[in-house]
Amino acid sequence: MDLANTAFARARQLNVALSWTLLYLVSGLLVAQLQPSGSPCLWYPPIAIGIAFIHRTSIRFWPLVFVADFMVSLYQFEATDALVVSACTVIEIVGAVLALRRIRRNFGVADHRDLGWLALVCVGAAMAAATLGSSVIDVGWGGWLAWWFGDAASSVVLLPLILVLLENAAERRLATSSMPSNSEQATMLLVAVATSYATFGHMPLLPVSIQEALEALIFGPIIWAALRLGRRATCFAILLTAVSVVMFRWSAGSSAVGEPNLVHRDVLEMQLFLIALSIIGLALSLALDRERHARVEAESREAQLRQATEDLRTTSTRLTLGARAANVGVWDWNLDDNSLVWDDQVYAMYQIDRATTADKYQAWLQRLHPDDATRLLAEIDGAIARGEDVRSNFRVVLPNGDERYFNTHGIIQASAGGKATRIIGIDTT
Repeated sequence: MDLANTAFARARQLNVALSWTLLYLVSGLLVAQLQPSGSPCLWYPPIAIGIAFIHRTSIRFWPLVFVADFMVSLYQFEATDALVVSACTVIEIVGAVLALRRIRRNFGVADHRDLGWLALVCVGAAMAAATLGSSVIDVGWGGWLAWWFGDAASSVVLLPLILVLLENAAERRLATSSMPSNSEQATMLLVAVATSYATFGHMPLLPVSIQEALEALIFGPIIWAALRLGRRATCFAILLTAVSVVMFRWSAGSSAVGEPNLVHRDVLEMQLFLIALSIIGLALSLALDRERHARVEAESREAQLRQATEDLRTTSTRLTLGARAANVGVWDWNLDDNSLVWDDQVYAMYQIDRATTADKYQAWLQRLHPDDATRLLAEIDGAIARGEDVRSNFRVVLPNGDERYFNTHGIIQASAGGKATRIIGIDTT
């Protein structure tokens, strides 16, 4: 049975790994087909998919990533260069995974510290891969920068969304417990595409100066998602905006096509813009998410407190009814200042008016029968001295002159030093 379970688990893990590999391959081929021939790569989403793949499964699956990336690289490079590029890509992915696992085994984007580590790891791994690849393949200064920031932008934009989507069910419920409707989220995503086209698309009727002035509008849907829709929707908005910007830029062409040794300023600006867009949007969303979660938790605690108060009130009512039925009065005697706390039944049993009685201790002494008062107080003092429960009986003289017999039982409570500080007890007739 154990052998069968082990085989099933391995087969399931391999199936998951092959699914990730297929996703990596399809996304890489899609980028290779859509990217204009000869232009520097604005970004390469398979990098983020590869990091998530290895991070969520096992590092031993790196050959699958290598094979998939090599198949994609053959569309753009000669076989030798494709091998180098794929090897650097695997080194980048495995290095990023090892760094993230060093920080936390189940790394996720839950707060600003996680976001900072994620950005640092992605940028660092991309720089290492670009430097290693550029030392073997002559891509020039501009190609090295485009490689570095293209990989970094891909990871910073896409990886947070993948990690958020892979969160466990409890975290997802907490993140979406107070989120607006799906219609608002769909509207936000449409606005993100529209603003991306308005700012980076090819619009002949709109002067370039005006289009450049509208670039700040691209942050609008991101801020909307962060304010209203939460971290998950913000990640979707960032990704959709990035994809739209890249697609519109590819459709417009690149001024750096065929100039591999130049620093592609427009490409680098776009890559840095995507990195900044992701970090700023996620930072705002995480801050607001933390505030939302704190508010939800406070409301939950308040609801629990209200329920506990109601339960306590119900229990108190039941105890009061039981005490009345059994003719039991509950009292609390503070020995430091001789102050007494009585329930309603004690007032009724002694026939003492709550409204006109300020000193309950003196009122109680006045009710004691003269022949029993000295004995009762001596028994109480003796019990306190011995640290025993108070058990006694006595008579009370009511206002109309009638006598009533009482039984009393009190439990002594002492301070940390052993001094008796209070007695909590009951009286019965």
